[in-house]
Amino acid sequence: MRRRLLVVALFLLTSLAGFSQGTNWTSLNGPYGGTISDFALHPNGNIFIVVDNVPAIFKSIDTGTTWTEIAMPGNDPYIVDLEIDASGKIYALAGNYLHSSTDLGVSWLTLNTTSFYGNSKIKKTGSTLFVLAYNASDNSRGVFKSVNDGRESEGESEGESEGASGVDLDL
Repeated sequence: MRRRLLVVALFLLTSLAGFSQGTNWTSLNGPYGGTISDFALHPNGNIFIVVDNVPAIFKSIDTGTTWTEIAMPGNDPYIVDLEIDASGKIYALAGNYLHSSTDLGVSWLTLNTTSFYGNSKIKKTGSTLFVLAYNASDNSRGVFKSVNDGRESEGESEGESEGASGVDLDL
C-alpha cells in the first residue's frame, strides 16, 4: 500500500512540475478590436496578423510590442488567408483574388483573374504556389497550383481533387 501511494505521489509531482512549465507563454500587446483569423511570420522576424471584424492587417516589427496597420490588398477588405514565403514575399487571398507584396505590405499586386471562393488557403513551396479553394471561373474546386507565382497568363493553373474542401493545406 505504501508503495502504491509513493508511486501515485511521484506521478502527481512530476505531472504538476511538467504542467507548471506551461506558464512560460507571454501574451502579446494587441492588436485590439477584432477577431484574429490568421497570422504569418516574415523571415526578418516581423509578425503579420489578420483581424476580421475591423477588417485590417497589422504588422509588428518588435515581436508584438507595438502594431501598425498596413494597406489592404485589392478593393475587398475581407482577407481569407495570408502566407509568407522564404524570400519574404507576402501572399494574401483578399475577397476572391490572390495578391502579393514584396515591400512588407506597403503596396500590393493582384496576381490573378480567377475568382477563388470559400474557405481558401495559400501555401508556397519552392517555386510552386498552391491554393485550396472553389474556382467560380470554371466551377471547379480543390487544390490549384501555379508554377509562375500565381500569374495565370504565363504557365499553368490546374484544378485538382474535384469535390475537395478543407480548412488547411499543409505541405
